[in-house]
This record gives sequence, C-alpha cells and structure tokens, in this order.
Amino acid sequence: MIEQHLYAIADITSKNHPKRCVVFLISDDRRITAKDEFDKLAITTERHFRARFDAWVDGQINKKMFHGWDQSEFGGNYTNCFVFKCKENKKQRRLYGFLCHPKVSDNRYQICVLVSHAFKNEHETHETYLKIIEQFSTLPDVLEAIKDFFKEKNDGKSLDKPKH
Repeated sequence: MIEQHLYAIADITSKNHPKRCVVFLISDDRRITAKDEFDKLAITTERHFRARFDAWVDGQINKKMFHGWDQSEFGGNYTNCFVFKCKENKKQRRLYGFLCHPKVSDNRYQICVLVSHAFKNEHETHETYLKIIEQFSTLPDVLEAIKDFFKEKNDGKSLDKPKH
C-alpha cells in the first residue's frame, strides 16, 4: 500500500521579496525534517542559518554558506538541489532543498524549498540526500502545495525548474 501524505509550505523569508524567498516543506512524511530540526536549533545557530537565507535571497554567492550542484557533479542529475550550511559545536549542519520558479506571472522569481536536515561529516554530499530532494521536487502534491502557497493559478502548467 502506498502511503498518502499531506504537504504544505511555511515561509522563512518574506515571499514579498521581488526576486527570491526561502520556505519549508511541511508534511507528516518522516523524510521531511528541515522545519522540525530548524525549530530545535540553538538561537545562535538559527541566526546563522537566517543570515545565510538572507544572503541567498539578496543574490549573494558564498559556497561556504550555501550552494547548488552543477552539471559536472553527480552526472548533472541534481542541478535544482540546494543546501544551506552551518557549523554548530564542531557539527556540520545541512538544510537540503530544491529550487523552483513558482510564479507564472514572474518566471524569474525563485524559491528554495527546504526539505531535510542532516549532519555532515564527509567532504562530499551523500547522493542519497540529493535523490530524496529530487523526488520531492517533482512530486505533484508538493508542487500543488507550492502553487497554493503563492495563490496563483497555473492553468495546468507545471512549475518550472531552474535552467542551469
């Protein structure tokens, strides 16, 4: 029997920014852990993550704080996956998500949908995390939750993934 899950979106940064925002994917699906873990963070770690979210929203580039994966990594299969990074007491925390363009009226507007949290010990990201994120990025119920969050009618069109 296939499990049916409910999905919703909660904003972290304002969705009224003219170019970008960061949101959490929320669900009863146990693989979706970003918001639950974020809510448990120490206040200083939360502030560090929020500063990274704001830097990305403002268009900054800083691979030590956040990055995506390009065509040369993992065979180019995860170019819409994204990660925010933060160190806490010698632990490397990661919030993994995906990028998409949810507004039909403004296809340049981009969001990062945070899905899962992980501790990272190795230099390279384990591909398993990226596979899970990629699955959620194409799930119709997740895309519908994103569309509902932005309250735009898509006229049956699917959300556009970023072109890299």
